[in-house]
Amino acid sequence: MNTDKELPCCDLMHHLNALIDGDLDPETTELIQNHMESCQKCRAVINTLNKTIELCQEGTQQIHLPQDVHNRLLEKLHLCED
Repeated sequence: MNTDKELPCCDLMHHLNALIDGDLDPETTELIQNHMESCQKCRAVINTLNKTIELCQEGTQQIHLPQDVHNRLLEKLHLCED
């Protein structure tokens, strides 16, 4: 397995669903893990997504995002639009 390849942030974003669902091949999973070690922004996106999923599954707690956090999240999600 060649883990010397670099994974750009936008490529990681395109793999988010498969990553969360555990549907990625081992090489891509390792590339993502290596990328996240050095990329604070992608780590923050994935940690936020994981926390969002966790909160949605609990279903009992309502979360209100401050407007500035909401705006920054939307801005980051639109970075990789095709």
